[in-house]
Amino acid sequence: MTSPLARAGLLVRTARHLKPRQLVHQILRLIDLGSPIAKTTDRWSPAQGARELAALAALAPVPGPTHAEATARAWLEDRIEVLGLSVNWADDWRMAGPSPLWRYHLHYHDQLADLAWLAARTGDPAMLTRLTRDLRGWNDDWAGGGTPAWDAYPISVRLVNWLRILAWAGPLLEPSDRERLERGIATHVACLHWRLEWHIDGNHLLRNTWALVLGSAVLEGPETAALHEEAVALFERILAEQVPEDGCHVERTPMYHARALRDAIEVEACLRTRRRKLGAPSVATIDRMAAALPWLQRADGTLWMLNDTAQDHDVDLAPLLARAASAGPPHGVRYFADARLLVEVAGGDRLRVDLGAPAPAHQPGHAHAGALGFELDVAGIPCIVDGGCSGYDGDPWRPYLRGTAAHNTVAIDGKDQSELWATFRVAARAAVGDITWTSKPGDLTVSAECHPYHTRGAAHHREFRRLGRTLTITDTVQGAAGRLVESFLHIDPSWEAVPAGERAFVLRHSGARVRITVDGPAECSLHRGEHDPRIGWRARGFNDVVPSWTLRLRDRSYVERPWRVTIAPAD
Repeated sequence: MTSPLARAGLLVRTARHLKPRQLVHQILRLIDLGSPIAKTTDRWSPAQGARELAALAALAPVPGPTHAEATARAWLEDRIEVLGLSVNWADDWRMAGPSPLWRYHLHYHDQLADLAWLAARTGDPAMLTRLTRDLRGWNDDWAGGGTPAWDAYPISVRLVNWLRILAWAGPLLEPSDRERLERGIATHVACLHWRLEWHIDGNHLLRNTWALVLGSAVLEGPETAALHEEAVALFERILAEQVPEDGCHVERTPMYHARALRDAIEVEACLRTRRRKLGAPSVATIDRMAAALPWLQRADGTLWMLNDTAQDHDVDLAPLLARAASAGPPHGVRYFADARLLVEVAGGDRLRVDLGAPAPAHQPGHAHAGALGFELDVAGIPCIVDGGCSGYDGDPWRPYLRGTAAHNTVAIDGKDQSELWATFRVAARAAVGDITWTSKPGDLTVSAECHPYHTRGAAHHREFRRLGRTLTITDTVQGAAGRLVESFLHIDPSWEAVPAGERAFVLRHSGARVRITVDGPAECSLHRGEHDPRIGWRARGFNDVVPSWTLRLRDRSYVERPWRVTIAPAD
């Protein structure tokens, strides 16, 4: 248990990186006596509302038609299928559920938006009856406010989902139910306007402004015109802050990059209904985000498991990829200078190298301690993979999966590179520098150095050399003589790993074979599904952790000589 003094130190080392506006709003939250449901005289605009709803109706469901239908049909059977869980639900909008994140999802109303889409698509009156009943039930339970339903993030997502419900099923609803949704959207906008998550910043604040733009656009009244202009300006400002020149969202998490891109495309669609556009810099930013997305994908179409990315991210990538289709599929090498991320694409082989410290400095809540780690696809198959993400608050796997040992990199004395604590906090951070890379056809060299927070005198130097389809990783650690040094290679669960000699291993898959050889003084051992300590696990998605093979290199009393690992396709 952390002592009060130690916790105070963690807080100081974390807070020193915050922006001044975050600190101010953290203080304001401490003195907040509770925010009642905001009152507003603004009301639904029939003309503008119809135009925006038509634009939203033209967009496919956010998770894609197949996923949306499956979610809606499960809901009709009283099952909530979200975050990798299938939970029975008995008409209880105050259900605690398995985790805080799950409770947030309950109040997003994603399932109700998917049900509205399916009801409009099928014309099934039973679906419409169920949709109406559930919306009424939620209003009965939560119209008076309260947490978590009226926290800013659920307000944001639910506001847009209510717009989607009106877009798809509005003409089928009873007038009284439609009017209740329209009034509710005005209330949501008024509440959200005063609850923007400045204290958190990051993707939360960007989603707040997305919802504020879409919600304020369908209202009319004495405050609406000014509020809408304020919302658009704020969205553009936050978008510019969070997406630098290389086009990668600053949180360096492909899942959140995809969500932010989908939201930005919806903002563009909303503004077109008002015969206006985002400013040219914002449009260019969205185009850069779209151009970056194909490089954030693996060969099988899923996303790199960088930081808090989970594959069940509920965002259909197809319409987002269409935005960058004119550029053609990725090929060659691309270095994202702001994100410090390098990706090589050569047919079905793909390599992703993480050259960054926890980011952004003011909000690294979704960062992992995996600097100088990498992922590798072979013949179109994920092969070397990160540990992934299985959950947030209350997830027993969270500390392990965020930690250095769950990534394909080096750890000293069994410690994480950065000082991770709580669910989303990072106190002292690793520093990454001396980044160099050169590339020519069939020959790529990348090198960098990581200084862990706990031993500033130590430095892990790593070089990647890619010749054809062979990858060689050379590690040298300075300033750690006589200490425990370990390196990890985590293998996707679809592969089997077997020894093939004293310092060689073969990975077998139905579609490929890979040979790994080790040179240097380290002990080599294979591990799978071990608990004490945890090693040999991978999160395939939220609440879906399975055993997988991990190759560990270890020197209990390190001698400053390089280790070299070679990974190559085997005949």
